[in-house]
Amino acid sequence: MSATPGSQIAGYRVVELLGSGGMGDVYVVENEQLQRREAMKVISVGGASNPDFQQRFSNEARTAASLDHPSIITVHSYGVADGLPWFTMSYVRGPDLASTSLSPADAVLVLGQVADGLDYAHARTVIHRDIKPANIVITRNDDGSIARAIMLDFGIAKLPGSFAVTQPTE
Repeated sequence: MSATPGSQIAGYRVVELLGSGGMGDVYVVENEQLQRREAMKVISVGGASNPDFQQRFSNEARTAASLDHPSIITVHSYGVADGLPWFTMSYVRGPDLASTSLSPADAVLVLGQVADGLDYAHARTVIHRDIKPANIVITRNDDGSIARAIMLDFGIAKLPGSFAVTQPTE
């Protein structure tokens, strides 16, 4: 599904395309009921007809939604529109680590926050399995200091009691 700015997906107004990946497209959307911007991930059209792909997508939404930590993206809602599963999450303004550089002090702070989030997830028997710079977004305070490092993309995470789905998204 390719959505254009101003179009609607499941009652959310599309603002812009943030990016595309192995599982689908991610948009900035306007939650008009709550009057806030969120990020929406929509499964790719090719994956919509693949039950294993749909299961991975649903697992990603459920996994992230089950975790409540400042360094883990917050999932708000999940549904299916026009036969395509989607979920919304917090919209985080900031670069991913693949597209920015950090001072040594900032790198230590970011690594500490990510490690704390991973410890939290591991204590709940969730293993991310795809930690890489592109899956970590940082935000900064008004003075330029690091505010938060947030892990994204739980698409291949290992859940408690689940079978292993090991197809990485890239």
